[in-house]
Amino acid sequence: MKQEFKIVEYKNQTFWVSLVSWGFIKRKIYSIFKPNNRYEFPSFIPECEIAVFSEKPSSLKKPFAVIYFSSKIGVDNAFAKIVSDIKRNGIRGAGDYITKIKLSDYKEFGKLFPNNI
Repeated sequence: MKQEFKIVEYKNQTFWVSLVSWGFIKRKIYSIFKPNNRYEFPSFIPECEIAVFSEKPSSLKKPFAVIYFSSKIGVDNAFAKIVSDIKRNGIRGAGDYITKIKLSDYKEFGKLFPNNI
């Protein structure tokens, strides 16, 4: 798995989709200072995440959605699927992808945790 960043155009809107691997230091800090908000952060220690931004990303802006993965299995497929869904349906495509995750998908993509839906 490699780190990826795509700018996706849909009609007159621009979306930013990033795939980021959590390094050893970030995973260790998360395991020590685990947040209590289970609705925003996963109960497991992520290995990587996909974030979708509806405006240009910066350190001050929250993404529209974040999917955390407990392993790198299937992450590249999930990234490609979200990018193609956004190209077809805009930001609704990302939301549709996340809300349509079935239990059978957990085997392919590992543990997923939709955020901000």
